Amino acid sequence: MNGVKCVLFTMTATMAFSGVFAGHSVACPVPTSLNLRARSAPVPATASIPGLARSVRPIVQTSNSGPAITGLWKADFFSGGAPFDSAFDIWHSDGTEVMNDIDAPSVGNVCLGVWEQVSDGVYKLKHPTWLFDLSGNLVGVGVIREQIQLATDHNSYQGKVTFDCYDNTGTQTCHVDGSVKAVRITVD
Repeated sequence: MNGVKCVLFTMTATMAFSGVFAGHSVACPVPTSLNLRARSAPVPATASIPGLARSVRPIVQTSNSGPAITGLWKADFFSGGAPFDSAFDIWHSDGTEVMNDIDAPSVGNVCLGVWEQVSDGVYKLKHPTWLFDLSGNLVGVGVIREQIQLATDHNSYQGKVTFDCYDNTGTQTCHVDGSVKAVRITVD
């Protein structure tokens, strides 16, 4: 969802998911104040977290200007039909993505992801994200995944979102399903 956020599931998502993330916040970047603090938990063994490492496939070009998904989007995220997050999301032609969600900068509202086209108009996106307790201690990693279908006019998309939490040992501690809808932002 640091996303399925990043799509970020922070305190807003915590309430929307009935306590699944109780006592945790999610942040893509670690706020500077937390970087200066001694870590109370070891850095997670990301190699042991499923889906963080794998081979890269080439990006499929769909036009002279790059893949049809590239550009700036306004994305809204839902779980059980209820909205829980909103973001500005930019998909780059090199298969990377940056999301700026509605959360405060102090909790890490900008995060990074990677994407690939899997078939005509269908894209997968993945965001790894750090998970912190309410005191700012690192407690694990979240992995947000989207699979979306781009509209034929290339001006909107919708699809599925999942968020999986892992503690610092790589043990899965949560799984949440949701959906995303987005519209392209243009200069007009």
